[in-house]
Amino acid sequence: MGGQSWLCRLRYFQQLVTFYPVYQVRYWWLFRVLRRVPVHFVDRGFLFIHIPKTGGQSLNAALNRALGYPEDYYWHPGAMHVPLRYYLSALGERFSQLFVFTIVRHPVQRLYSTYHFLRKRRRKVWGCDWMWWLTTVRYPTFEEFVLRWVTEFRMRTRMGLMEFLWPQWWFLSRTPAGPIEVDLVLRQERLAEDYQRLRTLLADRCGVRLPETLPRKNVTPGKSRLRPGDLPRLVIDRIYQLYQADFQLLGYEPEVF
Repeated sequence: MGGQSWLCRLRYFQQLVTFYPVYQVRYWWLFRVLRRVPVHFVDRGFLFIHIPKTGGQSLNAALNRALGYPEDYYWHPGAMHVPLRYYLSALGERFSQLFVFTIVRHPVQRLYSTYHFLRKRRRKVWGCDWMWWLTTVRYPTFEEFVLRWVTEFRMRTRMGLMEFLWPQWWFLSRTPAGPIEVDLVLRQERLAEDYQRLRTLLADRCGVRLPETLPRKNVTPGKSRLRPGDLPRLVIDRIYQLYQADFQLLGYEPEVF
């Protein structure tokens, strides 16, 4: 009986987040009505757009440390990962005056990291470990998760996984074809090198001096490194189909990860 009740609550939550996109409403209210922005960044002349599962928490920690804030500080609860269009709406012409940067990641590695992050994440919603159940019981392998659960509908409606499935172009451009509207794109694959470049530019343009080394934050324990040849062609093709705009806009090759 307890298991049946647990699954009923799980199904209810699944339907709720599918048909009532509360986070979309919250973002609309924050950025288009209240016009809220991360003031501690904007007042110093820059903006960091945090794309989930790219290493953004590490960079956010470095930025906060440089500005004298706690490393885990975020300017508004629930507004950690904000698409470009909301910042454009809230900032208007001021957006073009800021030094804007972000981190991107190969779409295959990013989705793989998301899957394992959700497997380790234990967060109960009305008594249900929804994300853990989805990635360990319902779809216990990454291949099953990609082929049977990830769809364009779920990517766009935040169905249970919040913003982790959103395409990266949402954070970089107004359209899937571009152009990219940020000043500097760091790549997770060479983040240590790109971070040093960011340190130089941020010091020159904004007078903000980042720590010499990037802190390590939000690292998923026990996750093995995904290598070319580990995934069937069918899975790679499916990821390319779902994130084709990201591959093309960012210049990633589907089989080179």
